[in-house]
Amino acid sequence: RARTPFFLYAHYMDPHLPYVPPERYRDLVGYSAEMISEEERLVVEDFRDYYMEHCRFVTGQRAEFPFEPLSDAAKEAVKTLYDALIRYTDDEVRRLVEAVRARAPDTIFIITADHGEHFWDHGLLGHGLTLRNCELRTPLFMAGGPVRPATGEAMVEAVDILPTLAGLLGIPALEH
Repeated sequence: RARTPFFLYAHYMDPHLPYVPPERYRDLVGYSAEMISEEERLVVEDFRDYYMEHCRFVTGQRAEFPFEPLSDAAKEAVKTLYDALIRYTDDEVRRLVEAVRARAPDTIFIITADHGEHFWDHGLLGHGLTLRNCELRTPLFMAGGPVRPATGEAMVEAVDILPTLAGLLGIPALEH
């Protein structure tokens, strides 16, 4: 049994670059090296260089983009590897939640993401260069303790998480 109260912060780096999910997850989402040419497969499976050069090019740090444009199939392969990483991360978060719940069943869980990604949406790739929804809209899950099951589409901000948690715990929010 866990000592309570306690605070645990877990920060998962996946699904960030490089997009290299375990083989089992590649298979699970249908990724296959045969989806694309050998030349593009090398770029897709080591996507960090392509991505970084793209960022340098679109921000004016590089006059020319040193890679050939990716085919639609290669772009789809990148998205598929990203999806595999999301599935892998989901399973790892599930393992953590189950382990914590086994020791502290009344734990409140808050799960969110730091940003979204452009995957050639609006002709863009990556994040941090726009204020478009695909970058800004991230999931927020709250579960456990006094949190009642519900779903919603309401817009919230990360700055609201701590006061919401304080309210759930009956702790007065700090005034600024």
